[in-house]
Amino acid sequence: MTLASWITLSRIILVIPTVWLLGAGHYGWVLCLILISALTDYLDGLAARKLNQISDVGKVLDQVADKIFVNSVFIVMAVIGSIPSWFAVVTVGRDFLVNGFRTLCASKGVVVPADIWGKLKTVFQFVLMISVLLMPAHNWFVKTVLWLALVLILFSGVSYVRKMVRIMEGIR
Repeated sequence: MTLASWITLSRIILVIPTVWLLGAGHYGWVLCLILISALTDYLDGLAARKLNQISDVGKVLDQVADKIFVNSVFIVMAVIGSIPSWFAVVTVGRDFLVNGFRTLCASKGVVVPADIWGKLKTVFQFVLMISVLLMPAHNWFVKTVLWLALVLILFSGVSYVRKMVRIMEGIR
């Protein structure tokens, strides 16, 4: 397994202490782990490009790691009342839909990589997590980031689904 894949796997492993500490109210530690996770999201791509380790497995694993981390944190944040529960439901629902279409494309031998909208969505999701930990939920900045993240979640979801439907129609 490549260095890039090991870095990606570390993000999945970080989910366990992150959600436990978040549920226990240790927000300083959670902030540190979220920042480390965001850094690994950047570093795995950098390592893959610089070390020429880009692979279909890495592309899929990176997206899975993002989904596991982000969705787990948002679910716990919704449970403890830090974000609206509907936001967590929309986030998880979008990811199930997109991953379902990705799985369908993969069954036809096509790997659908992340695009700029998906990457931007992930950045805003991490910014939202950090903002929620640093500021009160009713803060205007947190509310603004939440709504921007929601727009990117929905827009990127529609963008991916449209792209994958076109791919599937071209394969028939």
